Amino acid sequence: MRRVGFVDVRAVRDDRTKPERLEAFSAYASGRHRASQFMAIADDAYAAGLQRLEAALRDAPEGLELPSPFVLVTIAGGKPTRRSAPIAPPG
Repeated sequence: MRRVGFVDVRAVRDDRTKPERLEAFSAYASGRHRASQFMAIADDAYAAGLQRLEAALRDAPEGLELPSPFVLVTIAGGKPTRRSAPIAPPG
């Protein structure tokens, strides 16, 4: 962004990781619909992942909580000004 003239460029990382019960994640992962991010996964890979999740549920103690990672990164920059804009190369 700086290379094209933006000023005061900054990135803020907001870690929103929280514990989540394995059962709750399983219910969420099983809800594959046309607007689901799981649609990006090939059908056979999705089915294999669900099988692994079901096996983990069978072997896990009831109520097991695991970290559910989620990090939001916000990148912002100020509008270029004439004074801050890079000089275009000749030609």
